[in-house]
Amino acid sequence: MGLIKTTIDSVSGVLDDQWKEYFYCDSLPATVLMKKGLSTRKTHEDNIIANGSVIAVNQGQCALIIEDGEIIDIVSEPGQFIWDFSTSPCIFTGNLKDSVRESFREISKRFQFQGTTGKDQRIYFINLKLIENNLFGTQTPIAFRFVDISINADFDLHIQCRGRFSYQIIDPIKFYSNIAGNVKDVYHSSEICEQLRAEFMNSFYIALSSISSIGMRPSELLKYTNVIVNEMNSNMENSWGNLRGIKLISIAFEAINLPDEEQRILTNLQEKRAYSAQEVALGHFNQARGDALRMAASNENGNILAFAGVDIAMNKGEEIARSLEANQDLKNNSIELRLQRLDLLKDKISQEAYDKKIEEILSEI
Repeated sequence: MGLIKTTIDSVSGVLDDQWKEYFYCDSLPATVLMKKGLSTRKTHEDNIIANGSVIAVNQGQCALIIEDGEIIDIVSEPGQFIWDFSTSPCIFTGNLKDSVRESFREISKRFQFQGTTGKDQRIYFINLKLIENNLFGTQTPIAFRFVDISINADFDLHIQCRGRFSYQIIDPIKFYSNIAGNVKDVYHSSEICEQLRAEFMNSFYIALSSISSIGMRPSELLKYTNVIVNEMNSNMENSWGNLRGIKLISIAFEAINLPDEEQRILTNLQEKRAYSAQEVALGHFNQARGDALRMAASNENGNILAFAGVDIAMNKGEEIARSLEANQDLKNNSIELRLQRLDLLKDKISQEAYDKKIEEILSEI
């Protein structure tokens, strides 16, 4: 028993032959993973596929021929196929991977094709399209290693994130054999959604821990979604791939947040790092000095006292400013002096060593 690919002009041409039935399945929505095929014209008893019946397969579908609970043929190529008792299984796997053929061979070892009508024959259509818009989110914050060389930070933060993921059935045989089975009519995605989401989150935690070990900011996770997907597929190879014939395809983050307290700590560290640069500190001080003068000038009731207070602060501030400027001058003089000394060694060391040292000194400016 097997399928023969054919070309038929119209459905009506098939229905004109009383000995043929036409099995067809409309486009399957994302909420349906598998649906039992029904004949557009019933000429035989239920769960019997008449010899010469036509099976039509649409894009994004796979048809499984089942006899007494066993898969006896599979087709995932779009087109029309005739069911013929006299032929062997053809296995039209289309774009499906070679692993599907291996899955079929394992089944065929346990099943002998007698070429006779079985007690129970069915056709199931599997949805091979992307199953999208599956929501996920972290109920509790996840530990995340935060690394920022610019502020010399390397410590654990906690992040919360939410988004959507998509998956796809890549091995219909495994999906039918281990998950859906001989359903009466339809197998909905909601029947497996919560289990997949729970396993998704477990793998997501592991992948996030692994990816954060290389050192990054939480906001940079958006650049590593493909890496996270690959890591998760590796983690779920047994539970999703080998058991269910399902593969994670993509992740889309909608939000990545830090707890308020940790966000304040991070902001303070970044501000301190910014003000540690002498040029920034000096500029910030000059801005504050100008603001203080404008505030004193607007004080109608106590201009003299206000300016006196500002004068005291200004004197102290001038000392700080001179110190900052002196430190900057000292730094610049130090660099200039080092360049002069290096110039004396120009002919005494290799050009490579000289250029490397020049680059090292100039990087401190």
